[in-house]
Amino acid sequence: ELRVTQHIIGTHGYLAPEYLEHGVMTLKLDVFAFGVLLLELLSGKPAVFPSENKRTADNLLFMVMRKVFEGENVREELMGFMDSNMGNEYPLDLAYSMAQLALKCVDQDMNSR
Repeated sequence: ELRVTQHIIGTHGYLAPEYLEHGVMTLKLDVFAFGVLLLELLSGKPAVFPSENKRTADNLLFMVMRKVFEGENVREELMGFMDSNMGNEYPLDLAYSMAQLALKCVDQDMNSR
């Protein structure tokens, strides 16, 4: 069921683009937020975190992960994204699968989630 609202509320970083931009409300909003939560578990970072460069906007966690998967050495880049508190005490293949699932959940196109 599709609903549209003009009164946008929620927590920045967990809100799907179609909701932020057009007020479109579907169950896909929860799928998006779940993907962000998975990324938080993997990285140990919050959904929105300050940019290292004070002149740029805050980082959105899902955008950072997309950049990780755009590179050539995805698994190595993923290791750099992972929560440093875990050290290397996790199966990389499982982390990779979780990251892929999370990226599907935060797809810009709600019909692809």
